[in-house]
Amino acid sequence: MRLIPIKPEEHTAFCQELATRIQARVDIDERGESLNRRIRSAEKEWVPLIVVVGREEVESGRLPVRVREEKEQRTFTVDELNAFVRERMAGKVTAPLSLPPLLSLRPIFRG
Repeated sequence: MRLIPIKPEEHTAFCQELATRIQARVDIDERGESLNRRIRSAEKEWVPLIVVVGREEVESGRLPVRVREEKEQRTFTVDELNAFVRERMAGKVTAPLSLPPLLSLRPIFRG
């Protein structure tokens, strides 16, 4: 799952707190690129769930989740999202990420 803060300087801290509450592999794309570019990057990397976080999500606690398999967007609370992920991940390996959760801290390979 990838969390994408609309304004990284304002919403990254909330995304980090949210990542600790979500029971799945979570990374956060807080790079300085445009929002559309970060969403497109997640789609190209085949990230199964994409959550764009802004002021509205921080205030309401409801998360708009793009579900890659269904090609649609659904809205969940954190508890509903955890139940959804548990259902989808039943019988699959759920090892933690071996890379830093913030994309800006990951190594960049050029070739």
